[in-house]
Amino acid sequence: MPAKDYTKWHLPQGAKLRLGKGYINEIAYSPDSSRLAVASSIGIWIYDAETGEELDLFTGHTGPVEKLSYSPDRRFIASSSADKTVRLWDSVTGERKAILTHTDYVEDFAYSPDGTTIATRDLNERWLERKLFNIGDSEEEDWDAAPKVWLWDAVTGEHKATLVCTGGVMCFTYSPDGTTIATGNYKEVRLWNTKTGKHKTMLTGHTGSIKITYSPDGSIIATRSSDLNVWLWDAVTGKYKATYTWTEGVMSFVYNSNGHTITIKNDKFMQLWDAVPREYKATLNHARRILGTVYSSDGSTYAAIGEDCNVCLYDSTTEERKVTLACTGSAKRFVYSPDGTTIIIESEVGDSFYYLETYVELWDAITGEHKATLTEHDPSVDFESLVYSSNGRVFAAKAQVFPATFQEEVHLWDAVTGKHITTLAGHTDVVNGICFSSDSKTVASASKDGTVLLREIPSDQHPDINPREIHGNWRAGWALDVHTLSSRPLPSGGYDTGRTEFGELVFQLKYRHDRTKIQPIAEVAANFIREKFAVDGYPILPYLKAILPIPPSDQNRDFQPVTEVAEEIGKLLSVPVRTDYLTKVKRTVPLKNLPDVRSKSEQLRGAFVVRSEDLKDQCVLLVDDLYDSGTTLTEVSKVLYEQGGVQHVLVLTLTRTRTGGN
Repeated sequence: MPAKDYTKWHLPQGAKLRLGKGYINEIAYSPDSSRLAVASSIGIWIYDAETGEELDLFTGHTGPVEKLSYSPDRRFIASSSADKTVRLWDSVTGERKAILTHTDYVEDFAYSPDGTTIATRDLNERWLERKLFNIGDSEEEDWDAAPKVWLWDAVTGEHKATLVCTGGVMCFTYSPDGTTIATGNYKEVRLWNTKTGKHKTMLTGHTGSIKITYSPDGSIIATRSSDLNVWLWDAVTGKYKATYTWTEGVMSFVYNSNGHTITIKNDKFMQLWDAVPREYKATLNHARRILGTVYSSDGSTYAAIGEDCNVCLYDSTTEERKVTLACTGSAKRFVYSPDGTTIIIESEVGDSFYYLETYVELWDAITGEHKATLTEHDPSVDFESLVYSSNGRVFAAKAQVFPATFQEEVHLWDAVTGKHITTLAGHTDVVNGICFSSDSKTVASASKDGTVLLREIPSDQHPDINPREIHGNWRAGWALDVHTLSSRPLPSGGYDTGRTEFGELVFQLKYRHDRTKIQPIAEVAANFIREKFAVDGYPILPYLKAILPIPPSDQNRDFQPVTEVAEEIGKLLSVPVRTDYLTKVKRTVPLKNLPDVRSKSEQLRGAFVVRSEDLKDQCVLLVDDLYDSGTTLTEVSKVLYEQGGVQHVLVLTLTRTRTGGN
């Protein structure tokens, strides 16, 4: 094999490529997932993320490249190194645009939200040693050596300002709009103009190390200190607003996504407060220590894991406990899915190190219903490394190959069913990082062994679909894919029909009665409802009260594909499926035999009735297999509005004709 093809030598089973030369510190996909940047001990390798072709090597650092980041506009890559520099590169050509030279080691750097500024923070190790061991007490003596934040033009590399604080800078963060940068140390927070570096104001009062957090809208700064207090400040004027004091000690605090509530936690209690005004809302107690807390993505729910073996879900508005998830063992850690509808909980059963059994379970984050337990789960899997794919359908985590060894591998699971997809072996050392491409088709793993392995995620998990909106008298509707791509008559009779991958699944189910297609069809539909189906920007799932399959024309037939798919979708989403609510009471001729929409409408008039009013003022989802003219959906929606008093009718069809929806 030619030397240029070294990336494909002796690959483990299932691996596409082996990437990397030199020790690997970090990997990053380009925003469009077309390229993979690898920070190594000899430079930055750029690879084609699909083929693994070695495109470029950015060299110039005289030390290992330790961190890299794409600029928000994708045009540049910034990299830091032990050589005390940050370098800016054209992300396509590899041209070095600028060198940002420092007098000390670069500990951290970050682009401003608008990408016009880079802030870097240096760290003098001797200064840090003196601080940690209280060697010397002269602040003037430490002034030059103290950590600073440097501001640079992100395009030209021009030095704009140096932010110097008494006692040094131990952390920094941008305001959400990027106009202000806040720096903190052991006793003060300072606000600076990001463009000019001009000092704006100083927040004083803390007597210990400080953590800085902006509210989501950028109007409030919250600071937590080791002095047990959380303080709120006006982010514009720096004016003090309120203090949250807890004699038990504050371990962490967090805003919910809308910025209206602050949650403060120690190891036994959580307190919820209105952020502005500072009004106490509730204290959430666990029987024993609280180990972890997190908000759902929409901010409506707060989850807490306690040493009492429970994960409890709280309504972040009413502060009421909604449900307790009684996992199999003692809860160890948990994580929300990206869409906030699922919680993964890892728990342990046993009373000693040698007799521990580990369980990983999927729970519905809305209803609290148990959904699945991971199959083929390896107890050595490190779920702190858990990473979701961009579309939320797959998650990955690393595990030791053998106990007490450094060799690790990557496991993939279906995020809906909990089914183990595959194990990705091939690394000979610790796995440092896992990331998915933005199209969720490839997973990359980087190892201390100096390699990055790219693997394709098995495509048979979920077929690709091309959803299209369908319009009618319903609130919102989608067809998941077109049914056929082409159809031509054959000389011998019949037709040669080309179908989409998803259309073929529906065809096999409907016309070949292949019940094995129900599960994959339902999983695609359920994932779409979770991830994409929204009205005015709001996901429909939290408001959905029932799924209604379109009643079949022949109710005496044993096999009803639409009903069976709808029932499986309901199981996956934990939404009731009502087959008793809507009934067809009039026998009709096949609509495909009628010439136009008007005659089809006449045929369907009075064909459907609602059997109860228990879905009045609720939101329901109609499910059908094929969308053409939309006549049936129109008539059924009309009946639901007029007879059932339903507030919102939503529509989902599995496929559509090539002209349907046009």
